[in-house]
Amino acid sequence: MMVLFIHGWRSYITNNYNQRNEIALRILLLLSIIDEPKTVDVIATFDLIITYGKYFQLSNSNLHGENPYYLAELTSRRILINNAIKFLVRNNFIQIYTTNNGFSYKINKKGISYVNKANSSYSKEYKMIVLNLKKYLKDYTDEQIVEKVSLMRRK
Repeated sequence: MMVLFIHGWRSYITNNYNQRNEIALRILLLLSIIDEPKTVDVIATFDLIITYGKYFQLSNSNLHGENPYYLAELTSRRILINNAIKFLVRNNFIQIYTTNNGFSYKINKKGISYVNKANSSYSKEYKMIVLNLKKYLKDYTDEQIVEKVSLMRRK
């Protein structure tokens, strides 16, 4: 088991990648690079794409291993992401914005401070895949990406 310490905030990275603190760290890593407010649906979809980056040609391997049913995780991931976002808001790591699409979330200075201390190989790989995703996203809206992944689930 690898343990990542960030100013007393612990995240256990084990075979179960969906612990609240680990998801919260992934959200912070994602938002630090995307650097614009995103909804829960967008964050959940992007996180799925990043953790299974090989399937989306963004990485040579999947951060969460091989899983032919990875698309089935999206529904439960939204719930887990929503809970982690509540934790991040309560602890002042991200800001809430009201948009036409509902609530959106953006990392703040405290969240950036935590991300700057995240130096595990997992964090570095996650950020690298986010950068690849960001390049890919320039040609698409958030809604198009969410819809594309949702359509993949139905096939």
